[in-house]
Amino acid sequence: MPKFLAVFTGKPGVQAGPPDQATAAKGIQAWGEWMGRHADKIVEGGGPLGKTKKVSNDGITDIRNSMAGYVVLEASDIDAARSCSRATRTSPSSPATGSR
Repeated sequence: MPKFLAVFTGKPGVQAGPPDQATAAKGIQAWGEWMGRHADKIVEGGGPLGKTKKVSNDGITDIRNSMAGYVVLEASDIDAARSCSRATRTSPSSPATGSR
């Protein structure tokens, strides 16, 4: 069965620092609920992504992007994998699913 990479995105620079405890708890709960609903399709639990670096012949530099986390899903096709992302549109981070 094909595997798909679901990337959770956010908006860089929207929040100046870490979220307050209530917001963090809400996000952790939503993440856990999403993982539970799709446990049968998740083959790699992934997790949050840290600071982004660009590696080139010129060296390593810090860059910004909207990627916040990821999971690897196993599904019959892209539509089945995409059905998981539709269920998260109300959460702070929404996955964009692509073939891996």
